[in-house]
Amino acid sequence: MKADQMPLQPYYEASLPERDTMASLLLATKDEVSEIQFEEEIGEVLAMREWVQRAYAWNIAGQFDEELGDLDHFTYMIALVMSRSFEVDTPSGPLALTVPFCDLSNHDFRPNCLFQLSAFGLGNSNITGSFQFLSKQEVAEGEEVTISYGERLTNWMLLKHYGFSSEDNPYDTVHFGNLDLLPKEVACIADSKYDEGVARGRRYLQGCLKEGIMASLFANGGRNTSLKWHITAQNLHTHCTKTLDQMPTDFEEDQRLLANGAVLSLTLRSIIKYRAQKKHRIASCRALLEELLDGSTAL
Repeated sequence: MKADQMPLQPYYEASLPERDTMASLLLATKDEVSEIQFEEEIGEVLAMREWVQRAYAWNIAGQFDEELGDLDHFTYMIALVMSRSFEVDTPSGPLALTVPFCDLSNHDFRPNCLFQLSAFGLGNSNITGSFQFLSKQEVAEGEEVTISYGERLTNWMLLKHYGFSSEDNPYDTVHFGNLDLLPKEVACIADSKYDEGVARGRRYLQGCLKEGIMASLFANGGRNTSLKWHITAQNLHTHCTKTLDQMPTDFEEDQRLLANGAVLSLTLRSIIKYRAQKKHRIASCRALLEELLDGSTAL
């Protein structure tokens, strides 16, 4: 579509955030990336940046050098697209896209609106169809219209792509290497806001304990394990303790950093919030494991 056929383009461009008003791991400084503290996540950020550098080199070798500008500006544009893209269902499966103005809607795990692509089709590499906001419920005057950016987004996915995380994320997990340790509804055992989820998680874990194995807690493609509950639980407890002990700061220190009014960039504030949430999840996992191990003989 030509520029003269897009009368709203100037208004949309004016709505885009400047670089220094974005929370984005792609735009984070080297020191800010190190503040994530968790090595696996730091590695993902570095790999993501390497991909951007390769993409820039490929495009510069072509015909887009004047439009892309330097690497710094190209990285900013990629960060813009990442932070404003979301997923919709189509007959061909999930599709990630960016829709001007529609991308102004914030994410919510319990959104009051749906965003869908109708009359979907692909022709000559162009997406065709119409986009609609559909209300799921009555939306009061002045109430924010929200959508979901995708299904089962963990806090790390949210931070990596959108620059924020959520304290009440029902899909968050505690992850150690190749182990998805516990679902967040279990990890939040210490948080009274999740009483119902905690009860479900407790019953689930106790059921595993009675069976004598923990295979169902592993994301191992259904591969069975002969590890007994107490051995597995002790190993997981050791993972929790070791991970927390290796952290340069603990949960309370992170909370103080966020609360004491220190001058933090938007990106650094989002990073500290994420790492504090993850430490809380890990500490809650450890507390639950201790409780269940202490009561294992009774079960």
